[in-house]
Amino acid sequence: MNFHSLSFVEIKDISDDLLLPWLDLYETSFPPRGKMLVSVFLKMLKEKAKKAAQNTFFLAAMDVQDNLVGLALYEVSERCPVAYLIYLAVAGEARNRGVGSALYNEIIRRLLPLRLKAMLFEVERPDEVGTQEERTLAERRIRFYRRQGGFLMGGIHYLQDVGHNQPPMPMHIMVHPLMPCTPEEAFALAECLFGGNISRTGTITLE
Repeated sequence: MNFHSLSFVEIKDISDDLLLPWLDLYETSFPPRGKMLVSVFLKMLKEKAKKAAQNTFFLAAMDVQDNLVGLALYEVSERCPVAYLIYLAVAGEARNRGVGSALYNEIIRRLLPLRLKAMLFEVERPDEVGTQEERTLAERRIRFYRRQGGFLMGGIHYLQDVGHNQPPMPMHIMVHPLMPCTPEEAFALAECLFGGNISRTGTITLE
């Protein structure tokens, strides 16, 4: 599989046949502590069909046999010049074949014409997971996003809040600049997007 064998389809309606495999991949890709309720997605899509929630995008990566091999959910903030990558996952049988990189870069390609400052997203903190295997996976994800052009923000404390179904969880924030961006500017963007969930603990860095 290579970048050119993939196609990218946006799910815009709750009746789309791709939605069920998209949700299945979501359910099997993320730990419970990091998952929003599926009802939140259904509400977003219902609003999208009514021409609301137009800044939220459900993206599916498809192979040449029209199998779903990756998903992404991202939104373009209405109040801050940033995008927020909420979820990105690749199906187990398609991992380590370039799908994640292709999907990530497709999102960046779609964002660039919007003249945003950056894309922000959360990643697990290796020191906050339970097992050595989970720690290794968390470290691997950070390295993956760095290869795509993301930077880990230092000097902050951040709590991810996916909703009432899970307690807030400490996470890292990563930043993919879409325009030149200093660490302090990146922190201001994160404050704008995440509000009181993020706080400064020291000198802000992007590494």
